[in-house]
Amino acid sequence: MIAVSSFSRADTCRLGSIVAASLRAGDTVVLTGELGGGKTAFVCGAVQGLGSVDFVSSPTYAIVQEYDGPIAIAHADLYRIESSRELFDIGFEELFDGTRIVFVEWGDRAQDVLPDSYLHVSLRHCENPDQREVTIAGEGSDWQSRIVVIATTVRSTKGFQLSDASQ
Repeated sequence: MIAVSSFSRADTCRLGSIVAASLRAGDTVVLTGELGGGKTAFVCGAVQGLGSVDFVSSPTYAIVQEYDGPIAIAHADLYRIESSRELFDIGFEELFDGTRIVFVEWGDRAQDVLPDSYLHVSLRHCENPDQREVTIAGEGSDWQSRIVVIATTVRSTKGFQLSDASQ
């Protein structure tokens, strides 16, 4: 697990781009945090980091937005979802077929439809209104080595601060 301080929306986007460098088809990234916490900003940076030039916006009403790029990308926002049954009704589980990278905002609202292995990104407001505390942890297999790579890149990138608890 790593904990990173992001001091602006641009930093949060850059952090998303750094994380994207460690992602591959079949990966899922679950984002949690408060409203306005920076989840969509993180996804925006990640989508750009994955080579897509598509405009990224929160799919709150559409539920799922897909983006073109070298790897297919799906971006889901479960804020309006009241039960995972709604997701089954729209075929949400088909997103996890291994052909794309899937970002799920508010993923904690539907744990039972998520794959066993995913990267969990939690964003938390800080006293400074522009600052976010971002925690990145792997659930399931294969994330430990990639988190080490992410931490190494963040350490060498100007403008970020890793907490002492980070790897």
